[in-house]
Amino acid sequence: MFHAMRTRLKVCCIASPGEARVAIAAGADALGLVAAMPTGPGPIADGLIREIAAGVPAPVATFLLTSRDEPNAIVEHIRFTGASTVQLVDDTLGEDVWSAIRQASPATRIVQVIHVRDERSVDRALAAAEHVDTLLLDSGHPAKRELGGTDRMHDWNISRAIVERSKVPVFLAGGINASNVADAMRAVRPFGIDLCSGVRTNGALDAGKLRALVEAMRAVDRELSRTEDVPAATAESATWPPELDALLAAREHHTLLLENERVRVLDTLIRPGETVRLHTHQWPAAYYILEPGDFVRRDETGRVQMDSRAAMGSDKPAVVAGQAVWSAPLGPHTLENVGATSIRVVSVEVK
Repeated sequence: MFHAMRTRLKVCCIASPGEARVAIAAGADALGLVAAMPTGPGPIADGLIREIAAGVPAPVATFLLTSRDEPNAIVEHIRFTGASTVQLVDDTLGEDVWSAIRQASPATRIVQVIHVRDERSVDRALAAAEHVDTLLLDSGHPAKRELGGTDRMHDWNISRAIVERSKVPVFLAGGINASNVADAMRAVRPFGIDLCSGVRTNGALDAGKLRALVEAMRAVDRELSRTEDVPAATAESATWPPELDALLAAREHHTLLLENERVRVLDTLIRPGETVRLHTHQWPAAYYILEPGDFVRRDETGRVQMDSRAAMGSDKPAVVAGQAVWSAPLGPHTLENVGATSIRVVSVEVK
């Protein structure tokens, strides 16, 4: 299960460079650019997709939504538009397509849409997660050529089951707006939220609706940061062996700057290729990013908890220098620097 300290936001159906600027200003992490579809809102010409994608600054990701199902046609679509990520809206595609895209366009992140209809969707999602970078749960019906944009909700219990078992990040879509996004986030705990019509008025992106949605999302992020029980709840921290504390188990990567009865401040440095040994952070903490980089976090069994390279479907770091993020206590985990630069973070742990 992937956990984001901040739930990501993908604004779909971007129809112009102006709408792209509005979405980015509101805090969008990714923009959805819809190509030709058999049904649904928001399709624009491939030339306009290319124009918008070229003007989007890093690290905002650009998602090309394609209904093409032949590998060569999909790769051609990716290359023409220049999007950083391809979103495959037909969930009947399989390993042959994913592998062909990976081989022909290795820098492109692959997002597979899963249209959640029944419990069988869980198996489809977990099978896809072995081959793609991100899943996106929507409410279409490929047999009826509904490949998204239905503005329908689906069974969030099924979506939660997928999120809990997925090894890659999961976005949630389908009928989400400012009035229900809080319930969706609490029920499903997705890595990100994706929406189109929920922030539009008469077909146009509505800056007011978008601001309301972002405010609702951030309020829930703050709430969940205080109550998050995975990887661990604060109450569970007492059961972790004391020898796994970061300063004891991984002292070569953590330097104590300050400690008193209320806080502990650590300076963490991880050089390229280094792996921080199994350790814990028993208190919730604010992490201030001095030098960002790509990392993979694994639990004590070796299972990937987070891969920053897949987190947003972008080749840019999931966080940037100067950013501060909040985290619940972290149970036993390792952290590997898989990038080309050092990672340095100052953390303030609140006892």
